Amino acid sequence: MEFIPTTIEGAYLIKPFFHKDERGTFVKTFHEEEFKKQGLENEFKVFK
Repeated sequence: MEFIPTTIEGAYLIKPFFHKDERGTFVKTFHEEEFKKQGLENEFKVFK
């Protein structure tokens, strides 16, 4: 994942990891440890 700072303080453009080969495509859109490294909140709540 790539975290690109924007002109808005504290906001990032997050480019996911993307891999494609003969087996198909893999996209990693979230990785808790990567968010922690950036100091970003990463505990998402699910309400039922």
